[in-house]
Amino acid sequence: MREAVDVINDAIRENSKDKWFLYFLAFLFVIVGLGVIIHGVYSGNTSEKAIGIMASSLCYPSLHFARKIRQENITLRTLEIPLNNAKTAEGAAKMLQILMENVYLKKPA
Repeated sequence: MREAVDVINDAIRENSKDKWFLYFLAFLFVIVGLGVIIHGVYSGNTSEKAIGIMASSLCYPSLHFARKIRQENITLRTLEIPLNNAKTAEGAAKMLQILMENVYLKKPA
């Protein structure tokens, strides 16, 4: 049977690929958008500037999802604490339930 730490590390490693892909997309959208904006300024084309602004604004969803993945990775890391401190399976289940209620069921202020 695999240790909980190994399972958590595997999950974070798998999430890491998606996170870095989203960071790459955000970078790409900003660079392409800025390039289009600069070209639009030099050519005097207003619609080209607007397209560049739209392309640059596409970085925000990528950054949002990358941040969400990072928060999920932090949550996975915090799972190690109750799993390592639990003496029995019931104790681990109770600690996990408390943690999940605090993390996922917490109402925004």
